[in-house]
Amino acid sequence: MIVRIAAVAALLLTLAASPPANAQEAAAAAPAKAELVVPANPREAGARYGQAAGVALLCYGMRTTEISEQLKSKYQGEALSAFTDQAERILAMWKDTLSCKHAGGPNQCRLSHAFSCAEAMKEIGPSGTKLPGLVDVKEERESVH
Repeated sequence: MIVRIAAVAALLLTLAASPPANAQEAAAAAPAKAELVVPANPREAGARYGQAAGVALLCYGMRTTEISEQLKSKYQGEALSAFTDQAERILAMWKDTLSCKHAGGPNQCRLSHAFSCAEAMKEIGPSGTKLPGLVDVKEERESVH
């Protein structure tokens, strides 16, 4: 944790010491904002939506994004029903993981959580391979002394 804080502090100092020379550099330095990609299959979209909700519930330091909230609004009628059913099934699985009732002990439970969160970040994180931008890392707030 201390190493992480030191690395972030060093990065911030470096960025503050050398601001971008022009607007093009500033735009290149800014992280790209993910845009909503709407899957044709509402069940797949529902599964990813449920996964994002599970991440917010289980994974420390991760949260859903506005892209995740926009996803559900893209479906109507039977497609929305399929989306919602699948999202609820996947979220129920994440809740089951949270309880650790199928784990062989606290270490296996912790490893399962860490693996699930890492895989979710690969699939639906900012640079996700399945449906990018549904979750990201929460910004840490400074503590007030």
